[in-house]
Amino acid sequence: MRRACLVAWVLALTLAATLAAPAFAAEPITFWKFADTYGDPTIQEYVDQWNAAHSPKVEFVSIPWAEYTTTRLTAAFASGQGPDVFWVSPGDFLRYVSNGILEPMDTYLTASQVEDLVPVARDKATVNGRIYGVPVELEPLAVFYDKDLFEEKGLAVPQSWDELVRVAQALTTPERFGLVIEPAADFYQLFTFYPFLWSAGGDVMDEGWTQARIASPESVAALQFWSDLVNVHGVSPKSQPAAANDVTMLGSGFGAMQVTGMWAVKILKEQYPDFNYGVFPVPPKERGGESVSVTGGWMQVINAKSKDVEGAAEFTRWLFYESDFPVVWTIQKNSKFPTLQSILDANREYFHSGPMKVFTEEILPAARPEPRFPPEVQRALLDALQGTMFGGVPAEMAAKTAEAQINRFLRTYTGAR
Repeated sequence: MRRACLVAWVLALTLAATLAAPAFAAEPITFWKFADTYGDPTIQEYVDQWNAAHSPKVEFVSIPWAEYTTTRLTAAFASGQGPDVFWVSPGDFLRYVSNGILEPMDTYLTASQVEDLVPVARDKATVNGRIYGVPVELEPLAVFYDKDLFEEKGLAVPQSWDELVRVAQALTTPERFGLVIEPAADFYQLFTFYPFLWSAGGDVMDEGWTQARIASPESVAALQFWSDLVNVHGVSPKSQPAAANDVTMLGSGFGAMQVTGMWAVKILKEQYPDFNYGVFPVPPKERGGESVSVTGGWMQVINAKSKDVEGAAEFTRWLFYESDFPVVWTIQKNSKFPTLQSILDANREYFHSGPMKVFTEEILPAARPEPRFPPEVQRALLDALQGTMFGGVPAEMAAKTAEAQINRFLRTYTGAR
């Protein structure tokens, strides 16, 4: 009897100690993103909201741009230490899908949530019928221009490449370029070049990625046009004081027109509140032709080998479908399109007024997702563009060299498309 009581007493003490001990805290989910002094506080605010009411907790890590977009992510995944959740650009997206790094996100979304994605956003996240992430934003490209200068010179919005050149020539002075395009050899230059390539009827490859098309007459015409803007017409700079996605070059008077993205609306409002500007679609090659834009934007994705795939998916679903983060991020903190149709509909007045009206009614409907080309294809195209613009290489020769490089790559490429 005494022994039974002693055993019961020991068990009771053990149980009490177990209940009194602090519960084991699950390892937090790591969320990586490139450093952005303007946007990171907003991200951290929503991570804090999640952590206050949910589990597992999320640890937000902001990494310098130069590291994040070059070696940091690839090195982390190569060593098996990749983040659970991260942001990926369209140019890197397929590489992660092909290497089996990304978890399909549609497994964790309802049919109505998938349907709520704007078609161009759904397309950019889909590979072989599966959705591998949630697009954060849509950032279509356009031409921003100084309205006062247009009125002073009696100029109309150009409707073709020839008209764009004539307007740019009329606005060019020794102190000001008529049209700012991106001259720097980086992948943003390709992003701004795609609408001109497509508007000419050209492309980099065929739809099935079986044959390069960059040496077609239409594609060569686009390469030649960009070269002529700099070298023949003299309306675009060979170098500039800031990246072409920095619209301060328009606001400061460095350029009278600038090819840049929708994000510029917010920047101009805050930094140049009295600047009188307008927006128009990238003109087609010929008047009456099809004007095409490109829409970029990052995507939130999940590591398929995450220590907590379901927790990472739950956080991602909450961030974009259950919190007001998409509204705050795209409308209040930035000037971008949300990727959910329900948010566009709920904010119809905002998106159909001012410069947003042009983006909503004319530019977004004609926008294609930023191509998800592998780095080898992007590099071949970038070399052709740079060689034509600054290397003295004839456009047709540069295009044929790029086409040969791309075709060699395609013959051995077995990754996702």
